[in-house]
Amino acid sequence: MSSKRETIEILAKLVAEHLGKPWGHYREENDGLIHAVTGGWAIDYNKYYGGYEIQEISSKTGGTIVIGGGRKTAGEMIAFLNGMLVMVRLETDIRIRETP
Repeated sequence: MSSKRETIEILAKLVAEHLGKPWGHYREENDGLIHAVTGGWAIDYNKYYGGYEIQEISSKTGGTIVIGGGRKTAGEMIAFLNGMLVMVRLETDIRIRETP
Protein backbone atom coordinates (compact mmCIF):
# COMPACT_ATOMS: atom_id res chain seq x y z
CA MET A 1 0.00 0.00 0.00
CA SER A 2 1.43 3.37 -0.97
CA SER A 3 1.45 6.44 1.23
CA LYS A 4 -0.67 9.48 0.42
CA ARG A 5 2.49 11.29 -0.73
CA GLU A 6 3.30 8.44 -3.14
CA THR A 7 -0.29 8.42 -4.42
CA ILE A 8 -0.11 12.18 -5.03
CA GLU A 9 3.21 11.82 -6.89
CA ILE A 10 1.83 9.00 -9.10
CA LEU A 11 -1.35 10.90 -9.95
CA ALA A 12 0.52 14.16 -10.62
CA LYS A 13 2.98 12.37 -12.93
CA LEU A 14 0.08 10.80 -14.86
CA VAL A 15 -1.65 14.17 -15.29
CA ALA A 16 1.64 15.83 -16.33
CA GLU A 17 2.28 13.04 -18.84
CA HIS A 18 -1.19 13.41 -20.38
CA LEU A 19 -0.65 17.17 -20.69
CA GLY A 20 2.86 16.81 -22.13
CA LYS A 21 4.52 18.47 -19.14
CA PRO A 22 8.01 17.40 -18.05
CA TRP A 23 8.02 15.99 -14.51
CA GLY A 24 10.25 17.53 -11.88
CA HIS A 25 11.52 21.07 -11.59
CA TYR A 26 15.07 20.49 -12.73
CA ARG A 27 17.16 18.30 -14.97
CA GLU A 28 20.89 17.92 -15.41
CA GLU A 29 22.42 19.14 -18.65
CA ASN A 30 25.54 17.84 -20.41
CA ASP A 31 27.64 20.58 -18.82
CA GLY A 32 27.03 19.04 -15.39
CA LEU A 33 25.03 22.02 -14.16
CA ILE A 34 21.42 21.82 -13.06
CA HIS A 35 19.07 23.99 -15.10
CA ALA A 36 15.42 24.88 -14.66
CA VAL A 37 13.04 23.23 -17.12
CA THR A 38 10.44 25.79 -18.17
CA GLY A 39 7.03 24.12 -17.96
CA GLY A 40 8.25 21.35 -15.63
CA TRP A 41 5.87 20.26 -12.90
CA ALA A 42 6.60 19.10 -9.36
CA ILE A 43 4.75 18.63 -6.10
CA ASP A 44 5.73 20.89 -3.23
CA TYR A 45 4.77 20.09 0.35
CA ASN A 46 4.94 22.37 3.37
CA LYS A 47 2.99 21.43 6.47
CA TYR A 48 3.29 24.96 7.86
CA TYR A 49 1.70 26.58 4.81
CA GLY A 50 -1.20 24.18 4.38
CA GLY A 51 -0.03 21.09 2.54
CA TYR A 52 0.56 20.16 -1.08
CA GLU A 53 0.62 22.23 -4.25
CA ILE A 54 1.58 21.64 -7.87
CA GLN A 55 4.23 24.06 -9.07
CA GLU A 56 5.17 24.76 -12.68
CA ILE A 57 8.51 26.34 -13.56
CA SER A 58 7.68 29.57 -15.37
CA SER A 59 11.16 30.85 -16.25
CA LYS A 60 14.75 29.73 -16.87
CA THR A 61 15.71 31.26 -13.53
CA GLY A 62 13.35 28.91 -11.67
CA GLY A 63 10.32 31.09 -10.93
CA THR A 64 7.18 29.07 -10.21
CA ILE A 65 3.46 29.41 -10.68
CA VAL A 66 0.93 27.37 -8.72
CA ILE A 67 -1.46 25.05 -10.55
CA GLY A 68 -4.85 24.34 -8.99
CA GLY A 69 -5.51 27.29 -6.75
CA GLY A 70 -3.08 26.81 -3.90
CA ARG A 71 -2.18 24.32 -1.20
CA LYS A 72 -4.39 21.36 -0.38
CA THR A 73 -4.46 18.63 2.23
CA ALA A 74 -3.44 15.16 1.03
CA GLY A 75 -7.08 14.11 0.60
CA GLU A 76 -7.97 17.29 -1.28
CA MET A 77 -4.94 16.94 -3.58
CA ILE A 78 -5.76 13.30 -4.37
CA ALA A 79 -9.36 14.27 -5.22
CA PHE A 80 -8.15 17.24 -7.31
CA LEU A 81 -5.65 15.13 -9.25
CA ASN A 82 -8.18 12.33 -9.81
CA GLY A 83 -10.55 14.94 -11.25
CA MET A 84 -7.82 16.36 -13.49
CA LEU A 85 -6.90 12.88 -14.69
CA VAL A 86 -10.51 12.11 -15.62
CA MET A 87 -10.76 15.40 -17.51
CA VAL A 88 -7.53 14.99 -19.49
CA ARG A 89 -8.46 11.42 -20.38
CA LEU A 90 -11.89 12.55 -21.56
CA GLU A 91 -10.33 15.32 -23.62
CA THR A 92 -7.89 12.84 -25.16
CA ASP A 93 -10.76 10.45 -25.96
CA ILE A 94 -12.78 13.25 -27.58
CA ARG A 95 -9.79 14.37 -29.69
CA ILE A 96 -9.19 10.79 -30.86
CA ARG A 97 -12.84 10.40 -31.86
CA GLU A 98 -12.85 13.72 -33.72
CA THR A 99 -9.67 12.96 -35.69
CA PRO A 100 -10.57 11.91 -39.24
